[in-house]
Amino acid sequence: MARAPAPADVLVDARVDAPGGSDAPALRRGHGPRVHRASRAHLWRVVRPSPARAEPHDSGAWLPLPDGDTLPVLDPNVVGPAGPGSTRSTAPDAPPTVPPPSPARSRPHDPAAWLPIPVPDALPTVEDLLTRQWEPQDSPARAEPHDAAAWLPLPEVTPGGTAAPPTRPRLRVGGPGGGRARAAVVGVVLVGVLVGGGLGLRAVLGHGRSVEVRADGQRTAVTAGAQTVGGLLRDERIRLGEFDRVIPAPATRLRDGLTVTVLRAFPVNRDLDGEIQTVFTTYASPTDYVRRELGAEGRIVIRSGPRRLQADSTIILRTPRTGVLLVDGAQVDYSIPALDLDELLAQYSVDLGPEDSVLDRSGATVGREQRLVDGGQYTVVRVGREIVRFDESYTAPPERRPDNTMNVGETRVEEGRAGTMSVAAEITRRNGDEVSRKIISRLPVVLSRPTITYYGTKADPMWDRIALCETAGDWAMQGPLYSGGLGFYNRTWDAFGGRVYAPNAGLATREEQILVAENIRNRVGIDGWGCAHTLGYVR
Repeated sequence: MARAPAPADVLVDARVDAPGGSDAPALRRGHGPRVHRASRAHLWRVVRPSPARAEPHDSGAWLPLPDGDTLPVLDPNVVGPAGPGSTRSTAPDAPPTVPPPSPARSRPHDPAAWLPIPVPDALPTVEDLLTRQWEPQDSPARAEPHDAAAWLPLPEVTPGGTAAPPTRPRLRVGGPGGGRARAAVVGVVLVGVLVGGGLGLRAVLGHGRSVEVRADGQRTAVTAGAQTVGGLLRDERIRLGEFDRVIPAPATRLRDGLTVTVLRAFPVNRDLDGEIQTVFTTYASPTDYVRRELGAEGRIVIRSGPRRLQADSTIILRTPRTGVLLVDGAQVDYSIPALDLDELLAQYSVDLGPEDSVLDRSGATVGREQRLVDGGQYTVVRVGREIVRFDESYTAPPERRPDNTMNVGETRVEEGRAGTMSVAAEITRRNGDEVSRKIISRLPVVLSRPTITYYGTKADPMWDRIALCETAGDWAMQGPLYSGGLGFYNRTWDAFGGRVYAPNAGLATREEQILVAENIRNRVGIDGWGCAHTLGYVR
C-alpha cells in the first residue's frame, strides 16, 4: 500500500544549504531520513529568542540562550542507511555514531510482548485470568504497512511466525513518521497503560465498595478495596484487642452500603459462684452478657448487678441450688441462686440470734459460710427466745413478659392470686407485757401468683436490621447526643413522645423504642435514619 504524503509542515526540504545550492537533487520521500548538513543555519532559522531573555541582554538572566555558533554540529550524530543510494551525513573523517538498540526490543522478537493496548470492553475477568489458558496474539502496536524506521520499531514476522533478524533502529529527524508520529505513539501508549492498568486494578479490587466504619466514637465513610471485613480493618489500620468484637464478623464479604461496627471491650468485676475476677466484655446488658458471652442462659442467674454494665461494674452471678429449709415451725422447698447458707437465710429474712444455730441433714452444726449443695436440708434451732408464728397474705410483684405472637404495642393481662407467708416474730416482754416484736423469718407456704402483663414483640423486621446497622443491636446504648438501639437523637426522642417511657431511648425497652420509631415513621417517614438509606428502605 502506498504511503500517504505527510503534511507539508512536517517535511523539510533537504536542498536547503546542500552542496551545489538549490540545484542539488532532493531525497525521495519514504527512502530514509532527510538530513540537514548545515545545522547552524537551520537552527538560526528555526530558533526564536527566548521570552526569558532580558533586553538589553543580561548575561545572568535565567534561562539564557547560547550563541548559535557555539552549538555542536548535529551532522556527526545522525547516521543514514548504509548501502547503494543512501546518503550519509557523517563527516568524512569522523567515525559513525551508532545509537544503541532499543531496550524495548526482544531477541528473538515476540510480537505479543511489546506493550499491547487492550480494548477495555474486551478485558478478561479475574475468573478468566485464573482459569483459562491464554494464547499470545499479534501486538496491536504494529504499524501497517510496517515502517521499519518507526520508533519503537518492530521487526517483520515471517508467515511461519519466526521473527526476522532485527535491523538497527534509525533516528528520524524529519519526514513521515518523525517527531510528531513518535509523540503520538508515546501518547497513545501512555493512555493505554493508564486506562488498561486502571481497569485491571479496579477488576482486582472489585471496583471498590462504599461502606461505613464505626469505631472509637467516629463514623467514617470508606471506599474499600478489600474483599472482607477483616481486610478492611487491616487497610484502615484498625486493630482489634483480644476481647473486642466487630459486627459483622471479620470473614464477612464486603458489599456496598455495609456498616462495620467495632465494639471495644471494657473491664467488669464478676463474681461467679464465689470466684471473683476481672473480665472483659462488649455487652452493656447483663442479660446479654450471660446469654451471649457465657452461653449460660437458665443455668446461671444474675443475683445482683447494675441495669447497664460499664467499666468497673460489679455483677454477681449464681448457679441455682435446690433443697429444704425448716425454720420457726415452717418448711420451704427452695430453688434459688445462692452460694452459701448466709445467702440462703438472707433470701428468707432469717435472723439468727447469738445462741441460735443451723443443723444440716446429719444434725451437725454448720456455719453461715457453708456452701450449698443440691438436695441439702437445713434446720434453724432457736435458743432462749420467745417466738410467735402467724400467717399473713402476700402478693408477688407484677411481672412483664414478652409474647412474640402479638404485635408491638399490644398487651394482654393474666390476673394473679395472693399467697400465704408464714411469719415468725421474736417478742420481748416486760412484766408480762409485750414491749417489742421483731420479725425473724418469712417463708412462703402458699406461693402467690403474680399479675403478668404480656407485651407484643412482633415488629417489622426492618427495625431490628436498622438497629443492627446503627448500634450493632445495642438497645441499651446511651450517649450525649444519640441513644437506644435505633440511634435516636435525644431531642427527637422527646419530641415524639419517648419521655412517656424513659428519659432517653437507651433506658426504654426495645418495644418502646420501636413504638416511638413507628410514630416517627407515620408522621415524617424514615428518611432521618442513615441506615434506612444504606439498607435500601429509602429509594
